[in-house]
Amino acid sequence: MEKFGFGMIGLGTMGSNLVLNMSDNGFSVAGYDKNTLQVNNLNELSADRKVRAFDTIEEFVSSLAVPRIIMLLVPAGPIVDAVVFELKPMLGESDLIIDCGNSHFPDTQKRTESLLKEGLHFMGLGISGGETGARYGASIMPGGDKSAYERIRPMLDAIAAKVNGLPCVAYMGAGAAGHYVKMVQPQVGSALSIIRGALLIFLTTKVAIEGLSNFIFPRSIVSWVNFATSSGFWANKEVDIANKEREIRNFFIIKCFFNF
Repeated sequence: MEKFGFGMIGLGTMGSNLVLNMSDNGFSVAGYDKNTLQVNNLNELSADRKVRAFDTIEEFVSSLAVPRIIMLLVPAGPIVDAVVFELKPMLGESDLIIDCGNSHFPDTQKRTESLLKEGLHFMGLGISGGETGARYGASIMPGGDKSAYERIRPMLDAIAAKVNGLPCVAYMGAGAAGHYVKMVQPQVGSALSIIRGALLIFLTTKVAIEGLSNFIFPRSIVSWVNFATSSGFWANKEVDIANKEREIRNFFIIKCFFNF
């Protein structure tokens, strides 16, 4: 039997959608879940794909090409440790485990350091975009060993969302950097939404105060907001900002169009 290039443990909505996204981009994927309904569902959806789901972890591991690349999409916390513990006896040196869930970054750091002593690579990888992003393109935040990241970089670039033709994925740094950035990312997105809202109110309100007729809003700020909002994937959809200037009496208007 031909070996699969990637493995996915956890075939819920996120896991299954990510598997289908990977398959769409030419990657072969084996899946594993203890829930036979999830296994059967993925197999039905993948009848004509290089995808197969298993309900035993032994079959799943043996179906993977060596060195193995195994992705986890399971609930954060003890379940991640339980899955890793079950996997370890079946893995070999240089095999890679990737936690794609929402683990707290100190836990990811501990797992990374502990498994490295046993010759295994462990990465924390943040995914933003929900189930739609997982299926059609997400914002991806990998961390961990740089050489391990390079092994999966082509796959991540392929399944990520694209803005101006560039994938929404970048190496965040060593250790738990990926999960740390995933933790911070929603707060940054919220702050930028507030900034966009404030700019929209300010710049579309009639300036009636004497002396502001020659007011020019700094282009650097407009450019920065345009870059920051369009280079991420914080709203789960592409944000398109088109800036137009026109003078109407004592107004300086910037029209912003948000595709939410």
